[in-house]
Formats: sequence, structure tokens, C-alpha cells
Amino acid sequence: MTPTEVGYGRRTVPLLGIIAILALTSCSVFAPPTPTPAAPGTVAPGTVEPPYPTPPATGTVEPPYPTPPTAIPTGTEQRPYPTPTVTPTATPPNVTFNPNWIVQVLCDGQVFDGYTKKLFVLNSARDQDPNIQKVIRNCTFRNSAMAAIVLQNAKNVLIEGNTFENIRTRIAGDGVHAINIPCPAGCAIDNITIRNNVFKDIGADGVQIGQDTRNVTNVFIQNNEFSAQEGVGENGVDVKGAEGPIYITGNKMHGFRPCRSPKTTPPGIQDCTGSSGPAITIHDGGIIKTPAFNVIVENNELYDNVYGLSISAGAKNITVRGNRIFNNLQMGIEVDQVYSLSISGNTLSGNPTHILLSKTPLSGGSCALTDNTFIGGVINIKGGC
Repeated sequence: MTPTEVGYGRRTVPLLGIIAILALTSCSVFAPPTPTPAAPGTVAPGTVEPPYPTPPATGTVEPPYPTPPTAIPTGTEQRPYPTPTVTPTATPPNVTFNPNWIVQVLCDGQVFDGYTKKLFVLNSARDQDPNIQKVIRNCTFRNSAMAAIVLQNAKNVLIEGNTFENIRTRIAGDGVHAINIPCPAGCAIDNITIRNNVFKDIGADGVQIGQDTRNVTNVFIQNNEFSAQEGVGENGVDVKGAEGPIYITGNKMHGFRPCRSPKTTPPGIQDCTGSSGPAITIHDGGIIKTPAFNVIVENNELYDNVYGLSISAGAKNITVRGNRIFNNLQMGIEVDQVYSLSISGNTLSGNPTHILLSKTPLSGGSCALTDNTFIGGVINIKGGC
């Protein structure tokens, strides 16, 4: 055996080979083990740093996701906030336009179909306040046996843009008006405007004004349309027992026929008190038969009625001017026992009789008939006019 060999039983291994084997074995035995990867999102045992970076905390400068460079936030000069869509709401009951003027909207855009009681009866202290304008506009009143609006004691009222249709009792001799302004004893009616409304098939009158008292002033009936048909209706506008002024201007009225009830001769069964069929009638009214004063009828169209206009029963200071009165069945204008009257600048055509004047003016009164245009027809004057 040589000095570089080691004996192992029968075998011999060179000494240098043993040293090489021991060196390789010591490297594999003493090297640290390969670590097992940690589960995603956890920290491996014995380490300090997490395997993934910690996301930025809320409130730091850097957001977790960058804002796209093309995005422009709303509310900037480049992209202002959008104009909001306003949803209509109910009109507030009181809207102040100046320190001395309040508007109270009683009705706006509502439909009353088949209502069973008078809807708007103005008679309270608030209704009498001239600094509060009461407004009824853009509403529909139809298919009822009751008046829609009654002004018993009221000042500063605007009634505009409404429709009144098929308002009638269907009870013989019992008529109903769409708008009634009776003004009973002790009342005060002032500054009433009725404009741009439609009145159709009203059992009695579209608008009736006054009774015994004359305390009705400054009523404006403007740019409305009144229509009726055979067997329905008395008059478009009926004025009696009013001090005035009452202005009836710019309206269209047509279709009015005689109204026959148990109170008329001959009698009938219509739901009215009685009428010969004028579109406008100006006369007396109430128990004591108070006449109408200071009425202006101007720039209206009155056609296809029995009479266009009837004025009677002691009416005083009546002005009829600039109207077109045509194609009525019997007369354009009927005047009987009027105290003072002016008829001027009207055009009358297609009426069998344009004007019939009787017993006018009454003693101490006056009458003027000037600058009117008559096309065909007859002018019949039986008085001093």
C-alpha cells in the first residue's frame, strides 16, 4: 500500500480522491435550503419587504390610477357644469313683484270636469284687497250645472286663458252663468279683467254683471270668444245694475238664439230665464230694476246671432264704436228707451235691419249716430236720435 492510498476492506481508494469527495459533500450539506415562495400578497417568514409594493394611502398625492390626460373635469372653463333642467312645480300662492303688489294664483292649468259646486267664490277680506291680484288662468271648466266663478265682493281679479264649456242645469227655467258678478247689497266690485277665454254652450250667460246695486266698476271683458247654438244659451255678455265703466272690447260672439223657458211667452223648456237672442245685452236687473251705466262696446265681431247688440231699459252713457256687426238673423243693433247713447264708426252688413232705435233718448238724455258704414239692410229710427 502506498502512502497516498487508504484501505477500505479489500478495496483501496487513492487519498486525493477521498479528499475531493469530502469537499463536494461538505458543500451540499452546509449550504442553506432554497426558500419556498410565499403566497401572493403575503410576506415570507424571515423577510422584511413585502413581495408587492404597498398601494398609496388614501389622501396621498398620487392616486392609485392616473387620471387620463384627456379628461377635463366638469365645472371648468372648458367644460362648465350643465344647465339644470327645471321641473315645473305648483305655482306658489303668493308671488311678490313689488312691495305694494302681490299675485295670488287661484288656478293655473287645472281641469274641472263635472264639478258639483261653485269652484271659485270670491267674497273674503283677502278677495277685497286691491293690493292682491287674484288670478285664474289656463284652466278648463266643463260639464257642470254650477257656475265656475262667482265674484260677490272682489277687487283686482284676472281671469284669462280659460275654457268654459257645457255649463248648464238642464232644468227648465233654471239658467246658470259661467262667470257671475252679482254684487249683492253692500258689495264692491272693482278692477276685474276677463280676457282671452273661450265660452261655449253655457246655459244662460257667459258673463253676467250686476243686479240691484250699481257698485260695479272697471270691468274689462277683452278678446274672448263666446259661442252658442240652438236651444243652448242666452247671451255672451249680460250687463245690468252696474255703475261702470264696463269695457267689452275685441271679442267674437256668435250662435245666440232665442231662449224659451216656462217664464217666457211663448213658454219653453230651456234651462234659462229667457232671451230674444242678442250676443250682448245691456239693460236693467234685480228686484228694483237697476239700469246699467257707462258701458263701452268696442271693436267686437258680432255675427250669426238673432241680434248683435241689444240696449234698453234706461241704460245711460252707452258707447258703441268700431264694431263689425254682420250676418245676424234679424238685427244688428236694437235700442229701446235708452237715456244717453253714442253709436259711431261701426260697420254693419248682412243684417235684415242694421239698427232699430225706439224711444231714445229718454227725457234729458242724448243720442248720436255718426260715421257708421251700412251695407244693405234697413235703418229704422223711431225716436229722436
